[in-house]
Amino acid sequence: HFVIQGCSSRVPEEIEGRPLDSVPDHCNVPIGGFFGWAPGATIGGVPTNAGVAIGKGFGVQAISINVHYTDGDADYLEGKQAIATDGIRVHYTPDLRPNTVTTSPIINVGFGPKEMHIEPSKKRAFMTRTCTIESKCQDLADEKMNLLGSMMAGDPELTCASGASKMYCGFSEPFKMACPMSCGLCGKDSPRNVEEYKAISTFYHGHVIAREMYMTLIPKDSNEKIDLKSRTIWGYDDQSGYDLDNVILRPGDKIQTTCVYDSSERNSITRFDLATYDEMCLNTITTLMPLPEVEEGGLSMANEIDIRGFRCATSEAGDIWLGHLSPEEDPRDIMNLHPLKDQECSFPTGIFTFSGVPTQEMRCNGSIVKSDEGLCSDIDGSFLMPAINAGYSC
Repeated sequence: HFVIQGCSSRVPEEIEGRPLDSVPDHCNVPIGGFFGWAPGATIGGVPTNAGVAIGKGFGVQAISINVHYTDGDADYLEGKQAIATDGIRVHYTPDLRPNTVTTSPIINVGFGPKEMHIEPSKKRAFMTRTCTIESKCQDLADEKMNLLGSMMAGDPELTCASGASKMYCGFSEPFKMACPMSCGLCGKDSPRNVEEYKAISTFYHGHVIAREMYMTLIPKDSNEKIDLKSRTIWGYDDQSGYDLDNVILRPGDKIQTTCVYDSSERNSITRFDLATYDEMCLNTITTLMPLPEVEEGGLSMANEIDIRGFRCATSEAGDIWLGHLSPEEDPRDIMNLHPLKDQECSFPTGIFTFSGVPTQEMRCNGSIVKSDEGLCSDIDGSFLMPAINAGYSC
């Protein structure tokens, strides 16, 4: 499959169009929230009155394509080198559409700690999460800012208040995105302070033993459950997006999303990791909005769009949990059938501002247990760069 990201500056001529061992550091600008392709999907499928902005004014001067292949050493190749002829064609116009889109992950598991796995010989193993929708127009909590400050600025006591007093709002756009209230970007009447999100499509992603995908909206002022194009039959070779009609999301609403797997033919555990024969659970919602204006002293176009999207709260109620379903159980009722409160252990989410990504921790009987394993655990002082959607960088 493909993952497509923007580059904030032009790439050197000597590497343009050439295969690289890793994604360049400046090629991590999200396009449309998430832009990519998997078997059966449509790249950038948006309404005709909307588009995805690229170009210098948007902060995208080049494009990076990360392509993942399976079975490059398959027996049928008889030892020969596999040659890829895949590619994409981009159609663009200088006449901007009146609307644009962004994509919000409801669950975002592309990798996880070793304790997060699917047991073998299970017909309907599941991974699930409850997303409570919240606006991005709020400051990160002090403990998250302490960690961010330690990692990025060598300041383990950084908070939104302390950073604002040091004038970080004037020169650091990442700080402004982490602390939009302290930086004066999200006043009561600000257009960034969105109260309703128009959802236009869902997308489900798993690997080869994923069999069913579910997403259910529970509005905050109603006990009614609204199905968001759940798939009782889902396959790796048909990963299409699904259009939604007249679905409005609001802060405080909940979305329950579940991936179901069939490991009945496997005799060992299946990890959540990057390889095709590992598994993933990455379910998203795309929202439509008017194309925002860029104001002096505000944000770049990319972040003006991003901040108008929603994220999922990272409280204990937003933990990920796993289990097994009987043949007759409906995953859309998983909150009642296998509630989070009955689980001995769950997996906290949220790395800085990245929603739905599991931390390298477990929460067992109310206490946090840190995993001793992770993609970057063997590199002293390193941490995972969660903005890198495909591959990984420490």
